[in-house]
Amino acid sequence: MRILVRTKLYRAFPELDSYSDEQCERFVRAATRAWWRRILRGVIVLLVFIAGLPVALAAMAWTYAVTEQALDLPGVLVLFVVIPIGLMLVGVGTPPVAAFLARDQLLRRQVRFVLRDRGACAECRYSLIGLPVTRAHVLCPECGTRTRVDPSLGELTPDDAGRGVVARAPPAS
Repeated sequence: MRILVRTKLYRAFPELDSYSDEQCERFVRAATRAWWRRILRGVIVLLVFIAGLPVALAAMAWTYAVTEQALDLPGVLVLFVVIPIGLMLVGVGTPPVAAFLARDQLLRRQVRFVLRDRGACAECRYSLIGLPVTRAHVLCPECGTRTRVDPSLGELTPDDAGRGVVARAPPAS
């Protein structure tokens, strides 16, 4: 996983590299559709953030104590002021960075689950992503099982060049 992406969050996941932004947005929406998963992810991220607060508070308290003592001593600016301020910044930055990493890891896990669960044959677990869709079904080339296509996977069918294309199943007759 790429850490601290500057673009869209789904660009942190190599599994979605070959798809367009619009397709990735729809797929991530499909992966996070369940309301209970969104709530659980939010609670976990909040708990990780709260767990990082003691680190930040300890770093700030130590920095305050050391800096208070250092003000009486000349010539120790770097040792007793600059380094503690750097440690304080690390301490303050720890909770949000930990929360972002937890959020990204949970979302990546959901995306992988959807790809593995919905994108594979129920009988033999062969990946069905990229196979031709006929009447909202895909025929497994390994075991011959006919599987109904999940709409989010239909949006993520790669073409021959590996680019993501929207697969449209023909209307049922």
